[in-house]
Amino acid sequence: MWVSLRGSKGDPISGPLLCEKALELNEKLGGSADFKASTGWFKSRHGIRELQIEGESLSGNKTSAYKFKVTLLQQVEEEGYSRDDVYNVDETGVNWKALPRKSLASKRESTAPGFKISKERGTAMVCANAGGTHSLPLLVIRKSNMPRCFKNVSCIPTLYKLQKSAWMNSALFLMVL
Repeated sequence: MWVSLRGSKGDPISGPLLCEKALELNEKLGGSADFKASTGWFKSRHGIRELQIEGESLSGNKTSAYKFKVTLLQQVEEEGYSRDDVYNVDETGVNWKALPRKSLASKRESTAPGFKISKERGTAMVCANAGGTHSLPLLVIRKSNMPRCFKNVSCIPTLYKLQKSAWMNSALFLMVL
């Protein structure tokens, strides 16, 4: 009943959330103290399955990645570079208010209701060399100059930059180097 109610509200339900609810109900009903919550048994008994809420999975082009790897290794060898000279920089979106993209639903439900994705995001950039001997500090890019979460914080162990869109751009990248 709880799964159906939450699903009808459009709340995504995950396996860990289901286990947490089972532990809560066990305590309220005066169940065994050594009760272990397991999603597998409950889902199969009550016909609950996991549905994709939205999105599609993308996979990289393995052939192109392999060709790039071979070309890079040849160039590194020809130029006489070491692993300490080769760096990798990557950026990733940080969506801390995003809800899960999958939800548990009863077998009677064919779809899971969608929801508007939160636009509150930031970007994080990480950089290290292939030898693992050097890395740049984590760079966090946000829209606000000083968010409330840092109100009484005097020192954060990252570089924090302001950008209207919270995206990486060439000016920010060069500032970090």
